[in-house]
Amino acid sequence: MRGCMKPVAEIDFLHLLFPHVRAEILRILFFDPTQETYGRAAARATTLALRTVQRELAGLEAAGLLTSRKKDGCRLFRANRGHRMFPALQQLAIKGASDRPFVSKAKKPRQSWRRSAQAPGRRYIRSSPLPKPRGVFSL
Repeated sequence: MRGCMKPVAEIDFLHLLFPHVRAEILRILFFDPTQETYGRAAARATTLALRTVQRELAGLEAAGLLTSRKKDGCRLFRANRGHRMFPALQQLAIKGASDRPFVSKAKKPRQSWRRSAQAPGRRYIRSSPLPKPRGVFSL
């Protein structure tokens, strides 16, 4: 039991305390509070689905943790420095971040099923997929 626990240095506290989506949004916006990002850029940076990121951004904005503004038809989000939780969340984003990037397993397609479906040694179909014509029509 003792060998299966991660050392304290390897624990990512943001992912321990928050769901993955929220942890990644907080990391992006609270690590550098001067940075602004829009939903599509945050989805690309986190490898999460766009709608998932948009929903989380809307929830954090409704809670007052983020502010937003429109620019050229895009909504830019930024950490709300006036919120009373800003210093604590910024410290979590800075000190609790791990070195490894988060990659969503849902965005990484599993390719092992393709290899297992192929017969060993055969990589192409030898026969034509159409049946051969029989005696009625001869050219």
